[in-house]
Order: sequence, then structure tokens, then C-alpha cells
Amino acid sequence: MIGLIAALAIQLWVLYQPGSPYPSVMPFPFADKVVHAAVFFLPAVFLRGLTSRWWPMVLLAVHAPVSELIQITWVPHRSGEIWDAIADLAGLALGVVLGSWRRRNVATSARSGLVQPC
Repeated sequence: MIGLIAALAIQLWVLYQPGSPYPSVMPFPFADKVVHAAVFFLPAVFLRGLTSRWWPMVLLAVHAPVSELIQITWVPHRSGEIWDAIADLAGLALGVVLGSWRRRNVATSARSGLVQPC
């Protein structure tokens, strides 16, 4: 649960902090897209580990384009880009896949007696 809270706090900080009026230097091409994917990947992995329900994933999926609209409208020196929203959704999808795989493996191990559920 602490990991989920930390991942969501980081996501909100990354998405809604004001930008700089000066051009930024990226360490490698498309670094900002990797960051966008990562801040949706982590909460998705934690959420899938905590619940099998899909509505939290739907909320994250809705948050992706909404965050871009908020950035372009209200966050100083930030722009909203369709490619950022696509990177967000790609990170979310990867997080759901990994979280589901992990959840399934933990459940299988618990049934076989290899791991005791928490």
C-alpha cells in the first residue's frame, strides 16, 4: 500500500509541477515519453497487486488524457501532447500486464504451498 501511495504521489508531482520557460535538455531522445510511461506503469503494477477489479485501471486510463488537458490549460510552462497520453497509456498497459502476471504467480504459489499469502 505504501508503494502505491508513493507511486501516485510521484505521478502527480511529475505531471503537475510547473515547467520551465527555458528549453530543457533531455538526456536521450524521447526521455520525457519514458518518464510518462513510468509514472503510469508503477501505479498500475501496485494496483493490480492489490485488487483484481478493473475500475482503478479505468480511472488511470482516463487520467492520462485528462492530465494532458490540465497541463495545457492550467500548469504554467507545460504543454499537453497526444504522444504523452499515448506513452501514459502504454505504461499503464505494461503495468497491468506485469501486475496481472505477478498476481497470478503469487496466487499459484500460494495454492501450491510454496508461498504463504500475506
